[in-house]
Amino acid sequence: MKSASGPAAGSTAPSGSGLKSPTAQELPPVLYGGRYQILGLLGSGGSGTVYRARDTELGEIVALKLLHRDLLRAPGVLDRFRSEVRLSRKVTHKNVARMFDIGEHAGEKFLTMELIEGESLATVMGADIGQTHALPLSRTIAIATEVCAGLAAAHEVGIVHRDLKPENIMLAKDGRVLITDFGIARMQQQPDKPSAAAEFVGTPAYMSPEQAEGADKIDARSDLFSLGVMLFEMLTGTLPYQAENSMLMVAQRLIKAAPDPRTRRPDLSAAVAALVLRCLAKNPADRFASAYEVAVALSQVPLPAGSERVSGGMPQVASAVPRPPTLQAQGVISAPLALEVLQQGLSSPTASALPPVIKRSRVVAVLPFKNQGTAEDEYLADALSEEIVDGLSMLKGVRVRSRGAVTALVEQPGEARALGRELGIQVVVEGSVRRYGQTLRVSARLVNLDDDYQIWAQRFDRPAAEALAISDEVTQAIAGALTVEHRAPAQAPLSDAQAVDLYLRARHFYYLGTVESLGQTVSLLEQALQLSPDNPTLLTGYALGCSRLWFFGGEGSGVRAKAAAERAMRAAPERAEPLLAMAVVKFHEGDSAMALRLLRQALSRSPMLADAHELIGRILVESGPLAEGVRSLGIALDLDPSLKRIALDLSRAYALAGVWPRADAYLEQFLAESSLMGVWNQRARLLLWRRDTAGALRVLADPKFAAYASTNPRTLEMMQVAAGKKYLDATRATQGVGIGQGSSSPRSRAFVKQLFVEVHAYFNELEPALRLLALSVEDGLADLQWMDYCPLLAPLRPDPRFAALRATVAERVAQVLRVLREPV
Repeated sequence: MKSASGPAAGSTAPSGSGLKSPTAQELPPVLYGGRYQILGLLGSGGSGTVYRARDTELGEIVALKLLHRDLLRAPGVLDRFRSEVRLSRKVTHKNVARMFDIGEHAGEKFLTMELIEGESLATVMGADIGQTHALPLSRTIAIATEVCAGLAAAHEVGIVHRDLKPENIMLAKDGRVLITDFGIARMQQQPDKPSAAAEFVGTPAYMSPEQAEGADKIDARSDLFSLGVMLFEMLTGTLPYQAENSMLMVAQRLIKAAPDPRTRRPDLSAAVAALVLRCLAKNPADRFASAYEVAVALSQVPLPAGSERVSGGMPQVASAVPRPPTLQAQGVISAPLALEVLQQGLSSPTASALPPVIKRSRVVAVLPFKNQGTAEDEYLADALSEEIVDGLSMLKGVRVRSRGAVTALVEQPGEARALGRELGIQVVVEGSVRRYGQTLRVSARLVNLDDDYQIWAQRFDRPAAEALAISDEVTQAIAGALTVEHRAPAQAPLSDAQAVDLYLRARHFYYLGTVESLGQTVSLLEQALQLSPDNPTLLTGYALGCSRLWFFGGEGSGVRAKAAAERAMRAAPERAEPLLAMAVVKFHEGDSAMALRLLRQALSRSPMLADAHELIGRILVESGPLAEGVRSLGIALDLDPSLKRIALDLSRAYALAGVWPRADAYLEQFLAESSLMGVWNQRARLLLWRRDTAGALRVLADPKFAAYASTNPRTLEMMQVAAGKKYLDATRATQGVGIGQGSSSPRSRAFVKQLFVEVHAYFNELEPALRLLALSVEDGLADLQWMDYCPLLAPLRPDPRFAALRATVAERVAQVLRVLREPV
């Protein structure tokens, strides 16, 4: 349930670090070094945190880097730092970000440098949202040539960057390509103790072999290796070395040569491949001797017909490179190949399901807001926290850690900084809510976890009817403090006090996820819609609630869900959430192709919409490409770790691929939460697939399962079947009430029939299995991966009737694949 409300009438737009509202209290500005006012966060790295700041003496906007305290404690480091700053200031080149000054404030050391308005190369390639894609050859050469120019200027005065990577390459709005963070990584090296201090200075994915070994002398050719990694990534959309963790990734470059980029992008020429591989040579002597030589080689690479090379080796690069659709259809993986990819590349039960998904520079954790009122108001704090999460998830360049991901930060406040770094979190949002009659007091603040700097803080005293407007204002203020664009367009706010309260209560129940709580969600939203019948926030939430209830057999829920989604789309056509709601309706109707089309449109408006990534993944692990489906599920889980139900889809995908240790690992990870609907059903199902009677008997003896099964008789029956203790008849799939029956969605009916196809195949009852399969296909089954790879269906596949049914499902899948190839 996503908010579609906007700022309250009369509220002031954000400026700098917050809103100027008569009902909001702010802290007075702090001037670093007596002259620099912090305006917002730009990012953070290994050496410090970078803020947008105003030089009050000159009236200019600069970047201020506050150095990590731990970094400055080592003897001699500060002197080394001053020396590096002096060297860096000698580099005066249009492709190198300028460094201005070094200063101190309250014992903190900082430096100021040129602020570059634009995007990082990581953002342009999509790496910051986990969807790295290759760039055209001509654009890659243009960017790399300017990087070479900046490197050559730095190397000429003896400076080696040592941390060259896409995040440190900026594409400015004025057309320049600039290298940032010169000299900072190098200052960590102590020449008198090279082996102890020099090792692992840099970023593992991009560091040279000699950096990885902690070599005493690192020269300019180390930067050329890092440039080679960047070239490989720009040309192929992937890193040359891929492994389960950073240590293995570093080790690979020490023991084997880099792969030919043509293995990832066959259309590359031999000349391009040779250039990249020479930069990536393990031995520095085998690389180019200088950045100038690389630039010369780049200038000699033949370009595709129609491409233009800018003369002088200093091309102007557009600041906004068009991104491909969220799910790029190039190189779509067939089902058999996807199976092979999963078996070969994802076979370890402890390996990450995907390459690192998010490398965004601003990772935010929203801590659960504290309720300072009565216990009855607990839902207010919970719902407002989630509203802010939703608002932040729409911000370009921001990744939000919510709910489950931040539990440890709340439970172990003394370890918050270490835990935050482990989760990749840089800033946290925290706050409190108190109700005074019909008035709400909401306090919120944004804190940098690295240096405990309070970037922004405000307090709002408003009527309870403006609760959603407050959440929007908080989101806008945080966007200003994080120096990111707040793109969510303003909508007419939900202003009726009773409707707002009903919505917040409904939101609280929606995330509980049980059939009973979904019923409460729908009932509360129906009451709210009587008060505000055309509000898109309520309509979207109602459509989502009814859709989920429809799966469980809610009478008439499907009709109500579709009508509400249509009204929400008319009321807010530019927003992502109504599109998501309609996609969910279409999915439950059995129209996966239309659902996918709507989901891709939703992600074009809100790329961080975790629920949209999740549903795309669910569609693709059924229709294929299987590997792409797993990837989308991984993105969703990374964006919102509270979506534990994704474990069911991932475990099923790996089971179909025959990677049983990984399939079991996903279930084991979440089985401790017995309230998670479907996990024990999934365990019974996979035990059935393997005919693992002994495993099912062990589960039946598990007290945790017994506690769950006491209120879930159907799950108990399925486990008893897997244990060889019970027989189920096919009539159970077509009679009765509730999930899978006449009042439930086509998706639900097709799914339940699938389960009973498996049961009858398990008992080698092929005729009833085929009859139920035909009924499932009639209900809209689009699960081609299951038909092709479920081990229980092996006896059915030679039958001509099975082949005919498969052909019907394959045509539905073909429609899904056609949608993948459509432009958004």
